[in-house]
Amino acid sequence: MRINHFLSKLHFNKHLLLIIPTAIFATIGAYFMLFSHAAPDITADFNSDNTVNIYDLSILATNWGKTSATHTQGDANSDTIVNIYDLSALASQWGQTATPTPTPTPTGQPANSINVKDYGATGNGSTDDTASLLAAFNAAVAQGKTAWVPAGTYLINSRLSLPSNINITGSGNSSWLSGPISVGNGNTISQVKIGKYGYSTYLGGVSDILINNVRFTGGGGAFSGNWPYYNAHVITIGVGGDASNITFDNCDIERNSGTENATKSLHLDNIFISSGVKAGEPLVSNVLFKNSRFGVSNGVNNISPRFNVEIYDSYTDSNRVQGTREVNFEDNTFEPSESASIDYSGATLSSDSSIPVSGYSHVTGNVFKGNGYGSNPKWPDDITVEKGSGYVVVDNNTFYRGRDMALAANAPGHNQFTNNIVDSRSITYDTGIAHNWIPYVALEGDYNTITGNTVISTGPQAEVISVDGNYNTIINNIVRGGSIIVNGSNNISSPNSVDMSPSQ
Repeated sequence: MRINHFLSKLHFNKHLLLIIPTAIFATIGAYFMLFSHAAPDITADFNSDNTVNIYDLSILATNWGKTSATHTQGDANSDTIVNIYDLSALASQWGQTATPTPTPTPTGQPANSINVKDYGATGNGSTDDTASLLAAFNAAVAQGKTAWVPAGTYLINSRLSLPSNINITGSGNSSWLSGPISVGNGNTISQVKIGKYGYSTYLGGVSDILINNVRFTGGGGAFSGNWPYYNAHVITIGVGGDASNITFDNCDIERNSGTENATKSLHLDNIFISSGVKAGEPLVSNVLFKNSRFGVSNGVNNISPRFNVEIYDSYTDSNRVQGTREVNFEDNTFEPSESASIDYSGATLSSDSSIPVSGYSHVTGNVFKGNGYGSNPKWPDDITVEKGSGYVVVDNNTFYRGRDMALAANAPGHNQFTNNIVDSRSITYDTGIAHNWIPYVALEGDYNTITGNTVISTGPQAEVISVDGNYNTIINNIVRGGSIIVNGSNNISSPNSVDMSPSQ
């Protein structure tokens, strides 16, 4: 069979990269020198993406003079990694010589790190490891080393506040810090699972945080009585202290573990972000979520009971002088939720309601897989920009059919909705959610921009895009299965391409 067809038969989804841990790259490179027809690039990572994937294996086959193969599994030792052992097996199947035959190389303790088990942590899921973990983390900071958390379930029975400037890494989801954690200033955290039912992971009074390849679980606790942690949420940011320069990269945020009531008053968000609005109160700014997945299954449920992300500041306070700013989302996937996926509520504006505090918040390159799912939807939109908010840029996203709108933005305006695709057709992606036959995009207020979007409705319906206000620009949009309705004065609403015929 052709090599590309052969590779498609691997025991993985063909879109999933077959990852080689960075720690074994050098070993693989040295080992490749033993092959009778070694590839020119001895790392085998021909496209320099830090993985050996289908592209790389195809080039490797070509370099070995092979266009077909009888080997049917790239992961020869079934450890979910294409490693030295597997490449040796491939070489053998392709008539190459590899001597000696290597054994699988497990992921070990990183260089310049300490093992938390050396400080008494057990990881057995039943012993309280709180004190032992803290001792290990403090020692790592004192020695300028990384704290390594081997695979295991490390029970944390009381809230553990991480020391400043700690670097924590583990072995992926199998390294579970099971309990309430407060992230410290300057922390770098990777390759672990964090959280537990009934508690939130808290980030307040901190800055310069990098969280990479971490899975978050938890929430479902009480919203009141545990300020500032608000254990109702999986993650709480701000509230009791400033929070700035925080990045979540390639993380999984599980669906809240709690069960919401009919009025949604238990506040079971996946992520809750809040600033104070008066001078001197805590302020949240420059928070970035990228390449991450929101509302993934917690093993029991997979539909978020409230907001995926709620960003809340009071917009009614007469002494308002500030608000949350620069909370940004890039290249994420939002699983369905009963309420909005992103709710900007009273955020981003200064006290005069027309001048931004500092720049825009942006939502760019994300995929939204539906809103208003379940038996009790409330406030269901993919993105809601509520009163007191504004200056939100929504660009180059893909929205699939939800119960209500892809974007609902209230006054005062100054929002941008550009170059997005809103596609309600089941043939494209069937969310299983019936649309409520209200507009897919609705903006109120002044100085909004809606340009370059494609909105496909299974209509027809009167309004697919609705704008109410003044000095708005609505041009170069493609609308199928509905119309564009613009009310107000001094608006620019042409040219657009509109076809009322329903799209199936």
